[in-house]
Amino acid sequence: MTVSCIVSAYNESQLIDRCISQLLDTLKKDFEQFELIIIDDGSTDDTADKIKTAAEKDDRIVFLPNYVNLNLGSSVLRGMGVAKYDYITINSVDLCFPIEEYKSIINEAQNYDILVIERVGYKPVLWRRIASNIHIFLLHILFPIGMRGNPVTNYIQVFRKEMLPLIEPLSRSPIFFQAEMIFRAKRKGLRVGNRKVNFNDEVKRKGAFGKPHDIIWGIYDMLRYRLRSWFGNA
Repeated sequence: MTVSCIVSAYNESQLIDRCISQLLDTLKKDFEQFELIIIDDGSTDDTADKIKTAAEKDDRIVFLPNYVNLNLGSSVLRGMGVAKYDYITINSVDLCFPIEEYKSIINEAQNYDILVIERVGYKPVLWRRIASNIHIFLLHILFPIGMRGNPVTNYIQVFRKEMLPLIEPLSRSPIFFQAEMIFRAKRKGLRVGNRKVNFNDEVKRKGAFGKPHDIIWGIYDMLRYRLRSWFGNA
């Protein structure tokens, strides 16, 4: 099994060294071949410098700088575009997906084209909980078939690399680009699985999303994809 792990970072100077160190240790232990693709999304602190330094020390780290802030969707999709290994997954800088689960989910992902991870034990603050519930409600209203079997679409997935050209999304909004990829996969009859994993809240970090701008952007992407799906040009 070969794995490409993608992380997008924006102004994460305090956490990026820990993130890189722990991911490298886990990936080296569990996989013979892997790459760690880290995108600096136009940070204004020294996040990019720290990633660059780490990449110079280990050629398994791929450093991709965004010279302006493009947001999560564009950054992750850029990482997917350069990924070279069989299975592709993502994580956040605070490692909200527990890294000790990587080997297990990659093993399970061999049975699917996409393995969708459902987080268990996630307890967001009140505003994030409200925004999340609205998001899920809209997805169920607009995409009832796409949501079947995959109640969480914006956490972590494992993608079989060869399938990515078939499910490339139009969306770039942080709350919908992953959901669109899942829905496209189902429309094409690909194998989509679901797996529950405990949410890692070891690092208490202010959420980057759930702001009005992200919600409006996400709703626009949802409606655009829904309309294109209805008219057959999704």
